[in-house]
Amino acid sequence: MATFLKQEMSKDTRWNNYFSLCGSCIPKFQQTNMAFLCPPRQRTKARYMQTHHQIRWGQNMLRYYDHGIFTLIDTHFSLDESLLAILSEQFGQSETKALGLLVDEKYSDQIQFYQVLADHLGDRVDQIPETFWEQANAGKQRFLEGFEWLLDYRKDLEHYEKILDWSHFVQKHLKTQGLSRASQQAIEESMNTIAFEDPRMQRLGKKILEYLQQETEPFSEGQVRLASSDIIESVFGTYKSYTEKGPLKEIGKLVLMIPVFVAGTCKEALTEAMTTVRSCDVTEWLHKNCGPSMLAKRRQAFSLGGST
Repeated sequence: MATFLKQEMSKDTRWNNYFSLCGSCIPKFQQTNMAFLCPPRQRTKARYMQTHHQIRWGQNMLRYYDHGIFTLIDTHFSLDESLLAILSEQFGQSETKALGLLVDEKYSDQIQFYQVLADHLGDRVDQIPETFWEQANAGKQRFLEGFEWLLDYRKDLEHYEKILDWSHFVQKHLKTQGLSRASQQAIEESMNTIAFEDPRMQRLGKKILEYLQQETEPFSEGQVRLASSDIIESVFGTYKSYTEKGPLKEIGKLVLMIPVFVAGTCKEALTEAMTTVRSCDVTEWLHKNCGPSMLAKRRQAFSLGGST
């Protein structure tokens, strides 16, 4: 799937620009109060296996922007020369002349800023347009300074998310249901329930179906095979977590733990194992298949010289 995605999306200029802009955000903001909004770091290898993280980040950022509350960035409101010009044009220069003394003063929140303006303008403060308050919002302006470019990618991100969601559906289906002749039919049915107007999705879907047809052509009817190495990688990953504290890395007697990872345990199974398998049988199996451990050999080798 990552290979097909790369073939299709690497030719998309906006896709490439989006990821380039994501990457430039990290060094720019990671040491600032905007660090909590930085995108995930991109992988240098197998990048197309992790692109959904950056797309999901972009969607979350747009939802944060649409929510309109930027107090996590900055709570202050302030009046600058451009905002004073807006008030002067609306209410007259003579009416707003005194406000010039407030330029660049910071107020802890919108309520305090509203009250200061109300002291000068009275009830007319309610006539101030919403755009004025947005420009006075330090948190929102700080957000726009760093991430205004994201607003231009709203539609693109919707398309990208749909493409990646469908590719993840295909992966999940093949990983959980296995690879068989029925796989192609199931994937084709999923395409009928999703709007495939995007030419990129159409081409991607066609490649997937052709690939499934090619892979399952030698299969007999009803034959199901594993479509992913996730299971064996997960098993060995769990095994490594048990052995990582060992002084020397090797496959030793703890290899007998592997069946437990995939079969699970219960009282009945443990009782049967303890009553049917003797300790001497396990020792004999280990001696025959694993032999002495590297640590045992090391100790024996270093003891030959009489050292302790």
